[in-house]
Amino acid sequence: MSPATPISTTDVAHLVPLSNNVDPAASPLGAATLVSAASSAPLNAKALQRALVGPGLFWDDFGSGNLNNWIVTAGAMRVCSTSTFAHAMCAPSGSNAAYAGVTTWSDYRMQAPLVIGKIPANRSGIDLVVRAQDSNHFYEVELVRESDGSGQWEMWKNDGGSWTNLARGYTAVTTNATYVLRFDAQGPALTASLSRDGGATFGVLGLANDARFATGKIGVRAWGGMTGAFGTVQAWQLVASTPQSVATSSPVPVAIATAPPTPVPPTPTPVPPTAAPTATPIASVYQAPAGTQPFPSGPFDAPVTVPQLDSNSSTYLGNIMGGDYFHIGKLQFSTGPNDFNPPVYIAHNSDPVYTIHCMYYSGCPLEGVQAHIPRGAEPAGNLGYTTFTDDGSHDQHLAVRNVDSGVEVDTWLTPQPGGTGGTLNVGYGGMYPLSSGGFNQPGGATAAGFALSAGRVRPVDLLAKHIPYAIFMVTPCENGHVYPASGNDNGAVAGCPPLGSHVWLDSTPADVAASGAAPDFQVILNALHEYGGYIGDRCGSCNLGIGLEGGVSYTAFNQPSPWAPIAAHFPTESPTGSYSEYHILISSGSIDLSKHLHFITN
Repeated sequence: MSPATPISTTDVAHLVPLSNNVDPAASPLGAATLVSAASSAPLNAKALQRALVGPGLFWDDFGSGNLNNWIVTAGAMRVCSTSTFAHAMCAPSGSNAAYAGVTTWSDYRMQAPLVIGKIPANRSGIDLVVRAQDSNHFYEVELVRESDGSGQWEMWKNDGGSWTNLARGYTAVTTNATYVLRFDAQGPALTASLSRDGGATFGVLGLANDARFATGKIGVRAWGGMTGAFGTVQAWQLVASTPQSVATSSPVPVAIATAPPTPVPPTPTPVPPTAAPTATPIASVYQAPAGTQPFPSGPFDAPVTVPQLDSNSSTYLGNIMGGDYFHIGKLQFSTGPNDFNPPVYIAHNSDPVYTIHCMYYSGCPLEGVQAHIPRGAEPAGNLGYTTFTDDGSHDQHLAVRNVDSGVEVDTWLTPQPGGTGGTLNVGYGGMYPLSSGGFNQPGGATAAGFALSAGRVRPVDLLAKHIPYAIFMVTPCENGHVYPASGNDNGAVAGCPPLGSHVWLDSTPADVAASGAAPDFQVILNALHEYGGYIGDRCGSCNLGIGLEGGVSYTAFNQPSPWAPIAAHFPTESPTGSYSEYHILISSGSIDLSKHLHFITN
C-alpha cells in the first residue's frame, strides 16, 4: 500500500486511548501501514470559533414514514416507532449507514437524539457524521462500547478508508438511555457535545483541529452489531464569533487500513429546519492525546539509550525502598471530587484574569503575574478553601496551560479561584513556556522545579498501553539536586538520591510480559525501561513512588474521573478514607527491583 496523505495533529479536551490498528467499526482490515501524523493545515493559528447557530439546513422527524431524504449506503436502515420516539430511523444489527444533505455545506452543527437498543459482546458503536464527501470520506463522532464493557466517545476521520482518531474520552454507554449527540464543524475546528437530559443542557466531550474536509453532507452510522434509533435529525449553519484557541500536539503514530470507497448517490433537497438550541461553552479540561506528553522536548521526552550506572545506585535504593523490592509505590487517586493529584486545565485569554501574590519565599517568579484561569477550575483535592490556607497536609496544586500565550502557570497552596478574576494568593509557583520541556525555569510548584504536568502518568496512556515519556517520581528523602532539577526541598539526607536523579529499569518488555504483573503495571514498568523516571519531589509516608495527573480537572466540570476505568481494572480494590482514595500497590511481579532497578547518570 502506498503511503497515506499526511494527516493533521489534534488537541482535545479529555481523551482516552483506543487501539489505532483497526478502523472504528472494527471492520475486516486490508493491509495496515503505520504512518506518522503530520500537519496538513497551519494549526499554529489555533483558530477554534465559538459556535453561534445560524439558519437551519436540515430537519427530519421521520413522520413521513419513509427515508426519502436519505441515501442508505449500508445495512437496512428503516423508519420505526419505539417507546422513546413516535417516529425514528432505526439501525438493525450489523453495519448501517445513511447520508443526507449536499456536499457544499461547510460550517454547520448536526444534532440528533438517539437510543441504543442492543449492545453485543464485541466492540460496537453508533455515530453522527459531518462533512461527508461520500461514504469513505468524512468526520464522525460516536458512542462506543468496548468488549470489556467500558464506554467512551470517539472522534474519527475517514479519508478514503484510512481511519485517524482525532479525539476520544470516557462516557457511560448503556441501552435504553436517551442521548442527544451534537457535532459542530466550523473551519478546521471540530467539537463534539452530549446531552443526557433530552437536550436541555449539553456538555462538551472534546475538540479537534483538522482541515482535510471543508464541506460535505451529514450522516448516521451504527456498526459492530449495535442497534439503535435516531430521533429528529437536524442541522444548522454556524456563524463565527470570538476566536478560541486549541493547542496542538506532537505527531501521533496511527495505523491506517484501506478499503475501496463507496460513493454516496445524490441526495434530495432537505426539508425545512426547526429553530436551533443555544450554543454550549467549551469546557476547559486539558488532556494531550495518547502517545504524546505535555512537553514534547527536553529530558522527559528522551528515551534511555546507553545507560551509565550511578556509583551510588545501590545505596540510594537501599535507603528509599524500605526493604520492599517488588513494588514501585502505588496508584493513589480518587474517582470523586477529592483527587489530590495535580489537575491540569486549558486557559484562554478570554478567561478571567488573576493577579498572583505569593505568600511564601522571596523571589517568587509568579509575584504580580497576571494569569487567566477558566471559571470552575478547582485545585487538587477540591477542599473548598476560598482564601489562602496552608493546612500543613495538602499541596493544593493547580496547573493552567494558556494556549493563547503558550505558557503553563503552576501554583502551590492554591485556594479556589473565585471565577471573576482579582487577586489570587498562593504559596509559590512557576511558569513554563509550552516549548520549554517542562523544566529549568525559575521557581516552580514542585521541589525539583519540574512543571506539574511533566511526566505525570495519565489514565489515557495506561489505557493505550504505552507511556511515551519519563515518569515523574517521588522519594521519602533527598540530598540536594542535580540536572534536570533546578531546586530541592532543603533536604540533605546522606545516602538519599538528589532531586533530578534518573531512575531506570533494565528489564526488557519481554521480561515484563513474563513477570506476571498486572497489565497496567506492565505499562509503567515498560516506561521505566524505555524512558526511566526523574525524582521530582519528596513524599510523605512512601517509598519510591510515581506521580499521577489528577482527575479534578474533569470532576470540576461534571465529567467522570479519567481514573474510573483504571479503578475498574482492580475490582478487589476499594476506596478508603474520608476522601475515598484508592491505594493500589504497583507490583513488579517476579522482577526483583534490587537487581533490576538502577539510578543512572544520563
